[in-house]
Amino acid sequence: MSKGKSSTAWFSKHRDLYISVAVVSVLLVAGVFVADGFNANTLRRYAAAVRENRAAVDASLSQRFDLAEKLLLSIDFLDLAGREEISKEIEGAIASYHASADDTGSVSQAYLRLDDALSDLLRELVAQPSVQTSEQGKIVLELLKSLAGCEDALARFMAQYEEAATAFNRRLDSFPMNLSAKRRAIVAFPHFSIQDALQTRP
Repeated sequence: MSKGKSSTAWFSKHRDLYISVAVVSVLLVAGVFVADGFNANTLRRYAAAVRENRAAVDASLSQRFDLAEKLLLSIDFLDLAGREEISKEIEGAIASYHASADDTGSVSQAYLRLDDALSDLLRELVAQPSVQTSEQGKIVLELLKSLAGCEDALARFMAQYEEAATAFNRRLDSFPMNLSAKRRAIVAFPHFSIQDALQTRP
């Protein structure tokens, strides 16, 4: 028997094995692509939830600083000790917030600065009851009450964001999600808790 006929006979004898190996290889490659696509879609779904919660946080922050601007205008008509210094701090906090863009650290610092200024304002109002009972004083107190309500909503939205971001980041670090994320340059969401900043400030 010639060498060519021998090779043909051997291939014919093992043809089913070759076909099986080829089929398994194709299925494995297809499985990898399917799994990769599934993992990527899962990450996108969790990322969408994180962005939705972050949007709620940003909206609440925006509302808080809008109220701070109204408060700033109202303070100008108060005969209050320390008014100029408090107004300057509120104005500085507002400016810092608008300049912060999406930097969570800068947003937190602007929030803390506003929080300190509001605390100073409330302390001065408590120390001067006659100012509280004036018409302008009542307006300022109502704005402070609205700011407090806004802070409660912000704390709730912040907790929801933290929960969603933590869930996403954990999946991002797990195998095989991390491989799918690396291929698509998907990165973790930042930790963003103003309450933590309040607790750790000097």
